Amino acid sequence: MTLYVTSSFSLNMLEIEKVLCKWVHLYIDRISPWRAREIIEKSEDVVFAIGHESTAKLLSQLLGIEIKAERKTIKLKHGDKLIIAQLMIRPPEGKVYTFQELLDLLSKNKIILLYIEYSEVYIP
Repeated sequence: MTLYVTSSFSLNMLEIEKVLCKWVHLYIDRISPWRAREIIEKSEDVVFAIGHESTAKLLSQLLGIEIKAERKTIKLKHGDKLIIAQLMIRPPEGKVYTFQELLDLLSKNKIILLYIEYSEVYIP
């Protein structure tokens, strides 16, 4: 089981061709930065998939863990988990936030941390 740390969740993370014949369950919980760090430290297989440098810098500061920006394609498997820095507003088209803008959004509760557990239930 892998723990992914990312800044978004998308249905593209699911193997859609396989999803059509099974139920998919997502357990979602809002977590604090200290809880996120605790989950990361206890996980054996952690993949950081943060696409923008400013977001990686924000999470590094927030969690006290060095995180480098690296865009990755994620395909979830049964039992995988995610920690997501979720933007709670819709940004203008093409907008890439600066570190300072992200700090401002965080202070206004417009960025939250979510913990997700992904599981699949096959239907015969």
